[in-house]
Amino acid sequence: MSPESTERPSQNPQSLPLKRSQSKTNLRRWSLRNPYLRQVLRLGNEGWVSSRVLLIGFGVGIVVSLGAGIWLSQASGEQEDGNGDDPAAVAEQTGASKSVTVAPVQPAQIRQFLSATGTVEARELVPVKSQATGLQVMRILVFEGQSVQANQPMAVLDDSILRTQLAQAQASFQEARAALAELERGTRPEVVAQAQQREKQAIAGLEQAIAELELATERLKDNAVLEGQGAISNDRLMEIRAQARRAKAARDQAESILAEARVRVVELQRGPRQEAIAQARARLFRAQGQVQELGVRIRQARVVASTTGVVADRQVKVGDLISNEAELFSIIEGGVVELYLTVPETEISRIRPGLPVRVTSDSDQKLKLVGQVREIDPVIDPNSRQATVKVALRSSTGLRKGMFLRGEVATSFGQGLAVPAAAVLPQSDGSSIVYRVKPDRTVESVSVETGEVLPGNWVEIREG
Repeated sequence: MSPESTERPSQNPQSLPLKRSQSKTNLRRWSLRNPYLRQVLRLGNEGWVSSRVLLIGFGVGIVVSLGAGIWLSQASGEQEDGNGDDPAAVAEQTGASKSVTVAPVQPAQIRQFLSATGTVEARELVPVKSQATGLQVMRILVFEGQSVQANQPMAVLDDSILRTQLAQAQASFQEARAALAELERGTRPEVVAQAQQREKQAIAGLEQAIAELELATERLKDNAVLEGQGAISNDRLMEIRAQARRAKAARDQAESILAEARVRVVELQRGPRQEAIAQARARLFRAQGQVQELGVRIRQARVVASTTGVVADRQVKVGDLISNEAELFSIIEGGVVELYLTVPETEISRIRPGLPVRVTSDSDQKLKLVGQVREIDPVIDPNSRQATVKVALRSSTGLRKGMFLRGEVATSFGQGLAVPAAAVLPQSDGSSIVYRVKPDRTVESVSVETGEVLPGNWVEIREG
């Protein structure tokens, strides 16, 4: 390169002389050897910096096009080639004096952040229970982390005994319904005729019993006379007397049968009694209630998702016996999780709902989320003197209940300083430097700590 000035550089390798102007052609040539200068030229072409203007902001500017860096790299390269000359000597021999583009440090509105840690929790954790008791788990249909829909089966229970009882109850219900229907239809004519026929048979039976009784009575009288004359023995008389008693009992029984037959005929002719119909209805309702009860118990034996969401926990396994109201699963409703940050009581006043939150993870550097303060718990822990801030997360991908995360709540704006991003040079040790213009129009490197990336490709300078 052809130097445009014979000014000697400073003997300090961190301090180089500046000129007010430089050929754009030479500047582009230098840019081919310095990637940071190429970035400056691109920004210059966009119109926000000038290669011919030296701005002095606050008495000091930030060097963007690093002519000093080019000079240092050349000097370093020559030293590595083994000539042993120091930078100042090389500069003196070449007379290299580079012009650079500078930009002032600008004041900027910088977000103030409050850092806190917390755990991921479900916004709504819905339990899944079964009201059945004493049933055994046959199969598990879902696993933790799986998405489920409302009323989706999650486990299968052994309800075979309940189904057997239901079948028996349904049979009893059908019998009761048929009996009631028969009563409500009234007595059929053929039934009345059959009852009247039985009445006639009872009358004939009674008449026969009466005749046999009369015959036995006469025989008893005759044999009593014979026994008195000694024609028959006393034992024979006793036997005839027993036959007479049996004949009398047969007549009494025939009279009872006839009375029952006549009552039956009268009832059938009159029709069913209202109390009989009421009793039949009661038996039907009781049977129907048993069917409904067993149906409910069978439905309760089904383990289904109570809401749409993601399975968070499972507390049951195959072979377990279910107890009443035991929690079998828990579901994160809608799969929505939040970050519960713990914030000291003294810092709560800085936070309000709606503030943005940056979320990161110590264990997963790729996890970077943006959330928003949804709610501040009104209760402060009396032991730790900390409150819970609930942060709604815009994306829950990769998050699991119980994860430990860090959150930075953007609490307010404050005044800060910013420089163009192209002026910040990352170093191999992870630090950053910028080049600063000194009053004698030379530059020096300054270590800085960067902060927020601001709109317009500017960077916050926190220290340095």
